[in-house]
Amino acid sequence: MIFNFKSFTQDSFKIESSAKIQELKKDLSNSSTEKRIQVLYDLAYEYWGINYDSALYYDFQALEIAKNLNDTEWEAKVINDIALVYKKKGSFKLSLEYSKKALSVAQESGNQFQIRSYLNNLANLYRRFGDFESSLEYHFKALVLMEELNDSSGMAISNNNIGLVYDEIKDNLTALEYYQKALRINRDIKRYEGIIVSLNNIGHIYIDLKEYDDAIRYFLESQELALSNNDSSSLANSYIGLAQTLLNEGNYDSSDVYIQNAYKVEIRASDRLYLPSIFRIMAEVQMNKLNLDQSLAYLDSALYYSDVLNVEQELLTIYKLKADVFEKKGDYKNALYFQEQHDSIREKILGEDVYNKISRVQKEYLEEQKQNEISVRDQKIKQNKLIIFLLGAIVLILILSAMIIYRSKLRMKRINKQLEEANLKLEAAKNTIQQQNEQLSNVNAFQEEMIKERTKELQKANKDLTDTNKELDLFIYKASHDLRGPLARINGLSYLGLLEADEGPSKNYFQLVSDETKELEFVLSRLMVIHTIYKHKLKKDSVYLESLVKEVFEKISESNAGIDIVYDFDVEKGTVWNRDIHLLRLILENMLENALNYKGDELLKVSMSVSSINENVVKIVVTDSGLQVPERYREDIFDMFFRVAPIAYKTGLELNIAKKATLRLGGEITYSPCGDGNKFDIILPSVEE
Repeated sequence: MIFNFKSFTQDSFKIESSAKIQELKKDLSNSSTEKRIQVLYDLAYEYWGINYDSALYYDFQALEIAKNLNDTEWEAKVINDIALVYKKKGSFKLSLEYSKKALSVAQESGNQFQIRSYLNNLANLYRRFGDFESSLEYHFKALVLMEELNDSSGMAISNNNIGLVYDEIKDNLTALEYYQKALRINRDIKRYEGIIVSLNNIGHIYIDLKEYDDAIRYFLESQELALSNNDSSSLANSYIGLAQTLLNEGNYDSSDVYIQNAYKVEIRASDRLYLPSIFRIMAEVQMNKLNLDQSLAYLDSALYYSDVLNVEQELLTIYKLKADVFEKKGDYKNALYFQEQHDSIREKILGEDVYNKISRVQKEYLEEQKQNEISVRDQKIKQNKLIIFLLGAIVLILILSAMIIYRSKLRMKRINKQLEEANLKLEAAKNTIQQQNEQLSNVNAFQEEMIKERTKELQKANKDLTDTNKELDLFIYKASHDLRGPLARINGLSYLGLLEADEGPSKNYFQLVSDETKELEFVLSRLMVIHTIYKHKLKKDSVYLESLVKEVFEKISESNAGIDIVYDFDVEKGTVWNRDIHLLRLILENMLENALNYKGDELLKVSMSVSSINENVVKIVVTDSGLQVPERYREDIFDMFFRVAPIAYKTGLELNIAKKATLRLGGEITYSPCGDGNKFDIILPSVEE
């Protein structure tokens, strides 16, 4: 099925807005300074959804008047509107900046209504950035303020917003707790739009908890209220929830009916924010019916509207579904690609504290920018000196050229005579060369035959290598996809067993299963790292090695906080790495992890020194006081899965990964004993050859 639609509601909205805009522009020309703020603010609002740049234009005019009048309430209100327009445009950093300004001005004026509203705006923006800790902090501040003001409606909104944060980080039970608080308050004050939102949110949580009967109950109640209140947006959300629930239960035909209903409602909406979810569910229904091409078409539509509408909530599921569909089609290369996209977004949502690092990144950026300015200034000075030198050289060259031309004329006469004599000799040599060419032709014919045979052998070898690479891609995909799912389920079952089993052998067995599963998951992840080393496209980055080494040491120290280790690193000041940071980070992390694997019973001392051999080569020396590698094993330590002693744990892949990354960068790594410990020397080109 192909969907073509026009938003009649949106077209009529634009016509109505156009008339309203013309009326407001007339009012603007006749308004006093004090009244111009309201007219400009209303003009900006009318341009929402039509032209965001025009909306910003009128907002900034209103802001200038508010500042001139020293009207802080209007100033805060207009700044907040600017933040919301930037949010609609997708400029989230600018939106965050103006939201902070709006809150600051509102706090100065003491307007409690503005403060609580802007706290929620800031919290939602932090959630958009993935900074869930800051998001919760501002939501709880808003909730406390609502409770102090005894604002039941505000308390319901804050509880719902807090639930959204926990929902996004997949803490379903905590999210459910706050959604239910919001629902109770909304029921008490008979706030029907809030009741509908809470019912839908709770229904989606019960889907995640696989309690489908409860999910259907809440969505049906939401559907009934949405119909009675003529709330098309909430009605579409209710249909989506019912479709998802029935889909998860395996009732694909009924699911298809509800999602078609959701689509019919949503195409008449002005914002169409639910279209990515609708197309995603349509795709999942078709995938389960094995209509794979139709499923991919719906997924493409879901991705398109996610981008157009700037809605990212469905991206994780869309990429996962694309991977599954391509797997069913036997296209493992595309399946692996979308699985990696899914894993990347999932890691960003659940494991990366993005916004807390922004200030550090900005500081590094400013420092780097300052260094660049100094470098450019020095370069200009050098260029000026070079120009002066070149001008002098040109004058000297012109003088020398005149002298050379004069002398050349004298020599030409002598040379012409010599050429006549040489021509006679060349004629004799020509005959000799012709004889030699005939002999070379015979040799060339023989060599061409040899080359043809060798070419056939190389073509066969290349084909075999290509087939082997395809088999490797398939194996890596199977390892990362087919094995990870069952391992995750085994690990989950083991965790449940640990929670429910009594103390005794059973609990120990569950613990052993959990430990072994985690170890296998770790091995698979390391194999994926090895695979990405070969597939990774080298980038040209630029970073000071001192900051990178410090970051790696802090990461390793944090992840091994319970182990007695003494770290020491010495990086030559100003040493810059102008190549791929990802591979260099792999080398540093795996060298340190290898030292931890063989630390022995004594206090482990690990040191790393980084220096420049010359402007294009970096030398890294890693030493540790751990168990020394016996002489008979020293040639094997860089092999895959090699372990020197039974005390070693993890995978035995650390040195292998470090060496592969080193070779990928065109460097070399060598081992030598150092006292009772070990020493590794790594030589790397610091610029692309």
